[in-house]
Amino acid sequence: MSSAYTDAVTELRSVLEAKNEQGFVAFTGKYSADERKSIRLEYDEKATDEKGKLIPFMKKCLKNGPFEDIMVYAWNCKKLARVAILEKAMKGTNDYRAIHDVILLCDQRERAALFEEYRSKTGNDLAQTVKSQIGLDSVADYLCHLSLEKDRAPRSSILSDAEALKRNLVDSATPDHGEIVRIIVTSTHEEYKEINHKFEVLTGKTVQEAIEAKYSKVEDVRGLCTAHYYSLAPARAVAYLMYRALHEGDVAMRYDQVARITGLYHELHKFAWVHYACWGVMQSDITSFLTSTDDNKVNVRDACLTLWKFK
Repeated sequence: MSSAYTDAVTELRSVLEAKNEQGFVAFTGKYSADERKSIRLEYDEKATDEKGKLIPFMKKCLKNGPFEDIMVYAWNCKKLARVAILEKAMKGTNDYRAIHDVILLCDQRERAALFEEYRSKTGNDLAQTVKSQIGLDSVADYLCHLSLEKDRAPRSSILSDAEALKRNLVDSATPDHGEIVRIIVTSTHEEYKEINHKFEVLTGKTVQEAIEAKYSKVEDVRGLCTAHYYSLAPARAVAYLMYRALHEGDVAMRYDQVARITGLYHELHKFAWVHYACWGVMQSDITSFLTSTDDNKVNVRDACLTLWKFK
């Protein structure tokens, strides 16, 4: 392997050994995701055992909590990070927010990689695991099932799909959760933009407004709006999730979600901050809402600002 990053590996080890969190954030900000991958691979090649590899060593050196999470997600292989999140989210009570944050923000290629990595790590099929652990009672449930089972393909039924969304989200007192989700997660991005426009013409409402009026449970609203925005533009879904996370009333959940969204998607959807303008100003909200002085949270704000390239 090339030794182009030998000095970076040495500096990284020194920063981690010193438990210098601010220095680690600054070091991370100097490199792109591809460069961090190269550094991680070179670091791991020089390790004498599994514990000496970068991610286990990071976990040893950093305080357990959202700061560790955001930095591990930023440095780890994204497939491994996503699988680790899913394993944790499906232990005991299902954490729909974490599950949705992984499976709703995958294109077909990323989903195939996720399936492969999940099987490699656990020996199980992800879709079958979801079927066995998650029922089909709510919109949140249908999002988990159908987003893993169905590929996007031309539906060639833009007007009837818009009318079906209107019927379920506006007219009906008993919406068909499966029909709503199926339209949103299986339409091509190009067709869904037209379906979305037709819906607004038919109802005088946005899809988000209709979802928020129809459903009350957070996991239903958050999940369905995420799928809706991902179908319009993936970066807008990331922006929506960051907005929801930063305005989360529960501080622990706020930091947990911000760490997950930023760590996983800051590079893949680097222009999410532009879409965030639909709801506010991302940089200002990060500064205003991430103010905890707890040891395992105090540097999350700087990590977010750095990874989103605001500093």
